[in-house]
Amino acid sequence: PLFELETDNIAMRLSNDLRIEEVSVRRSLPHTLDITIKERQPIATIVCDYGYLDLDKSGKILDSYKNLKTMQIPMISGATVHDKYIGDDVDDKLVKVILDFLQKINADTINKLSEIAIISEDYIVAYTNTERSVQIRIGKLERLDEKARLVEDFLKNLDSNPNPIEYVDFNYTAPFIKLAR
Repeated sequence: PLFELETDNIAMRLSNDLRIEEVSVRRSLPHTLDITIKERQPIATIVCDYGYLDLDKSGKILDSYKNLKTMQIPMISGATVHDKYIGDDVDDKLVKVILDFLQKINADTINKLSEIAIISEDYIVAYTNTERSVQIRIGKLERLDEKARLVEDFLKNLDSNPNPIEYVDFNYTAPFIKLAR
């Protein structure tokens, strides 16, 4: 009974599932119902009162755990979430901007970052988990599109760079690279 199904009702019920980010339900005549689902993916981990939380790009909490698992996504340090559980949204503006920044970076680049540290409201630093760990000074969270592109380019070329790098600073319009001695 294809015509007895209400596609809007099915889409609404599926969108209430925490694991689903987007859903589309359509009839494909004569006898098919097409359901397209986009799953939520964790993009960062943050410390909370009772352990750690995994967040998606919008700040929705997808998972919680007491002990730190293997780090496949970067940890946001310098901010702590209080009284939040799976399914809740993180309201901290600075964390939201960092998630927005991470959303602009491709998945391969995100996997090369181990931590995004909030030093102060105007100073953000990222650290790589590559063989030669490098500090990436992002600075103020402005010009996010440009800085995300620069971080991607830098990390893509980091493995082929023969010089040891202490840090790279994206605070300026032209990035500054400090070589290690």
